[in-house]
Amino acid sequence: MPHPQLGDAGRNVWPELFVKLSTYLKPIGITEHRPFEYGGIGPRFDLERSQAWLRRFHDR
Repeated sequence: MPHPQLGDAGRNVWPELFVKLSTYLKPIGITEHRPFEYGGIGPRFDLERSQAWLRRFHDR
């Protein structure tokens, strides 16, 4: 049974299929979003970290 691929940003290892999907979806992807700090519990993201998370698989 296949398992999901895991990545490690610290070692610059990215899940191949996530990167491929990101490439296909990039033209219709969100370009502006408010910081994620307003939703849910856990660590808060400022605007820069929120945008970086949205682009995390772009250009890999």
